[in-house]
Amino acid sequence: MATEKTWRCRINKNCNGDDGTATAQNWMFEYFTFLSGGEGGVGAWTIMSSSDASTVVSGGINITAASDFTFAVSGSKHSWFVARKNILPIGSGSSTYKDAHQYLYHGVNCNSVAGTNDHKATFWWDHQDPASHHRGGGQGNTGSINHSITGSVYTYAAWRRYRADFDAANPTYFHGTMDTTGSHHVVTATRNSAQHSMGFALTCARVETPRSSSIEHFPIFLKCGYNTYDDAIAGAYHKGPWSFYQTSEESKTPWNTSDTAARNTALGYGAQQAVWRYDGAWNDDLEVALMFPIPWEGGGAESSLNYFTPAVGGPPVDGSWSFLPVFLQSVDPAAAANAAIGKHNRLVGRLPDVHPWNESYNAKSGAGATVPYPTSSVTHAVVGNYFLPFTGALLPGD
Repeated sequence: MATEKTWRCRINKNCNGDDGTATAQNWMFEYFTFLSGGEGGVGAWTIMSSSDASTVVSGGINITAASDFTFAVSGSKHSWFVARKNILPIGSGSSTYKDAHQYLYHGVNCNSVAGTNDHKATFWWDHQDPASHHRGGGQGNTGSINHSITGSVYTYAAWRRYRADFDAANPTYFHGTMDTTGSHHVVTATRNSAQHSMGFALTCARVETPRSSSIEHFPIFLKCGYNTYDDAIAGAYHKGPWSFYQTSEESKTPWNTSDTAARNTALGYGAQQAVWRYDGAWNDDLEVALMFPIPWEGGGAESSLNYFTPAVGGPPVDGSWSFLPVFLQSVDPAAAANAAIGKHNRLVGRLPDVHPWNESYNAKSGAGATVPYPTSSVTHAVVGNYFLPFTGALLPGD
């Protein structure tokens, strides 16, 4: 089934090294290469500046190998990079952020401890131009590139886990897919018989919306979370961060949930997905749910959103039947008390080429399988309870 966008993939990259630190370096280099190269030149982001823990330069030219990534706490020499992409609507300024433009900025900071917790790092996104020292000078290779969690930036008060613990017998795989706008989905996978294999999900995707840029200034969907909850244990639709439960009912989990909190442990919850508010500010209270036309159950006093489960039964559909669309609904619980309710509580738009899994498609829910009905080429793979636009099967599978 043809995709709406043109996607290029970097998949099944074995990141395992001799130990956890080498694995961390390999993963970071895969992500840096994927983001800056765009995989075949499609959608590449521009590296504004980077540190290899020795020098700070523009253009990322000091990062040419995995060994250029050094992990150490902020204040000590460590690696980082800042990238940008013209993924926003041109002239997308608002009353709050008048200097907003078409660029979105993204940074990664290796400010965790090598050999101890280098399976974690700091990730951030902002539609405002970061400070000048993030682009080639100032604090240099010992400075933190983290923004404060205020204003328009989405980051965390703590690191975000991006891979499982090192396991020599079960490699960590990097999977990435990017379209011509620079929208991308990244998945980290490691086989674990007791947990879901695809534990980390990172997404930065342009949303299709009928609104003009003067109304919907920042049509971007962010996702950055780690979760290995599996329905083999829970007995429900729990399949990592791309499960139905995590992307709908548990989307009420604040973006900034600490990495040490129960909802972000290996078997905990935590959707970690976000959109910017109508006025361009970040809001840790926003509930961002993926919505689609499938019967639902649940919801409750603790959430204003529903728990979606897949419609099943009947014979499998064939390749002539279209995938179901996925929409983004933003709910701001605090907005009901003020005039912003009509702005922050909104249908943000549609997420291109992401579709809910359904047993009627005769595809196994879980990890890595491609859509099974005949096509001229593979266009999607199953990640959690969704079809994502990967052009091949993803290791290690389910």
